[in-house]
Amino acid sequence: RYHCWNESWMARRDLNQCCGDWQCLDPTPLETGRGSACSGPTWVRSIREGELDLDYDGHHMFSRVNSNYVGWLSQNNAKKTKFFCDAWPCGQHLITKSVGSEQFEDITGAYKYELGSVKNKEAYYRAYRRIHPGYCNASNCHIDREVSSLKNPFLSDSGINMRLKMANCPMYGEDVQLHWLLENLRNENKTLKFNLCAQIITYSGCPMDQFWKDSVNITLGPREVKKIPLCISYSQYGPYLCDHNIMKVVAVSDPECGEALMVSRDIVINRPPVIVKLLSQPRLKVPCTAEISFCNPLQEDMKNCVMTLEGCGLFKEPITIDLGTLAANQQARTIVEFTPYRLGSHRLLANFGCHKF
Repeated sequence: RYHCWNESWMARRDLNQCCGDWQCLDPTPLETGRGSACSGPTWVRSIREGELDLDYDGHHMFSRVNSNYVGWLSQNNAKKTKFFCDAWPCGQHLITKSVGSEQFEDITGAYKYELGSVKNKEAYYRAYRRIHPGYCNASNCHIDREVSSLKNPFLSDSGINMRLKMANCPMYGEDVQLHWLLENLRNENKTLKFNLCAQIITYSGCPMDQFWKDSVNITLGPREVKKIPLCISYSQYGPYLCDHNIMKVVAVSDPECGEALMVSRDIVINRPPVIVKLLSQPRLKVPCTAEISFCNPLQEDMKNCVMTLEGCGLFKEPITIDLGTLAANQQARTIVEFTPYRLGSHRLLANFGCHKF
């Protein structure tokens, strides 16, 4: 999952003179600030230091890069129970495009100190007191206890370790293969019933349709480790994937058999590649040709196939090529001519779309 926002170097005359620096602005925030559909500008350094009383929306940005997700089990009787599960921290990897390069630049250190460091803890305590005025005079230990009470207990605290491990890197049209690894950490038998499900999620983590579910009873002997294969076929997930290429697989234990345990994994379904091959050397204001090819990997027709080509310095307007219907395993090739009109290094982008995605 990812979220993106903008950065801008600007003066902040509404704040202290020293605050003229990098500011972050989010036109599509996960949470709105001041009732509007945007947030910022927020001084980036204030996020790292936990100085959240400076305008604007610092608490939203701080939470976005420092928070953890918390998992709850909601039962039919309206009872809610926290799962035993491993934490899902946010903001582990903050990156931007490098200047003059296609490589990324890691800017995590601009937004937060190293996790567990003294400065990281100081910033966290400072931010907590800004967000919760009732804790202004609370000790750090008091804040630690309060935060710990909000988190999910670790899976290992239940005596069971679990994880879902990919057995393949699925391409669109292929089955998804996983290994479900379970380990009993205790010197006694464990018998559990698990409910499993899979659903499509958007790139921002919003859940969509659930398309697969199963249940299984598992018995683990003392210190026993088990590896259970799981398979989700293309025929099961294909009709639901659409424009989204991410699914979430979740295994949840039945709380009637003991503690509520959960393990989950987000799986990216890779789309088939579009291959671009230059047939002549690009030169300024000289016509150049390229071959664009795509192969339908599915055992079914792809309808309404369209190839869109664009590139700054290469095409003044995007070019759309109608490919019609591609039969199973059929390859489409098209030759396109363009005239580069700007010096320098440019990128030709080819995007394929059909009724499936």
